[in-house]
Amino acid sequence: MLRAAGIALALIGMAWSGTPAFADAAAAKPARCSIWMRNAIQYDGPCSFEAERGGSFSLSFPWDAGDITLREIDRIHVRIISPGVAQVSDTGPDRRGRSWGKARRSNLQRACWASADFRVCAW
Repeated sequence: MLRAAGIALALIGMAWSGTPAFADAAAAKPARCSIWMRNAIQYDGPCSFEAERGGSFSLSFPWDAGDITLREIDRIHVRIISPGVAQVSDTGPDRRGRSWGKARRSNLQRACWASADFRVCAW
């Protein structure tokens, strides 16, 4: 009981001081994602967007995200390698990375990164 009260007071203190209680939760922002593979939509719905250095970002999905979770994708990573070009990959429950390949930023829809085989969009 005392431990629970101590944790609650620590969290209240963090909130009062402006320090996020959970750094990961504070870094991720709610977004809407659309993921296409081989010209078929695999997921269109809510996701978490985590900005990284240099314009790179990662996306994570709800546990019941349909085809994305059936493909054992926990996170999609878009790493900027040069202006308008990114390396896209994913990690699954095993935490192993799988490369999707290079993508270019769409000129029509700036929230999207695409190649001939896939498109990743986050708003």
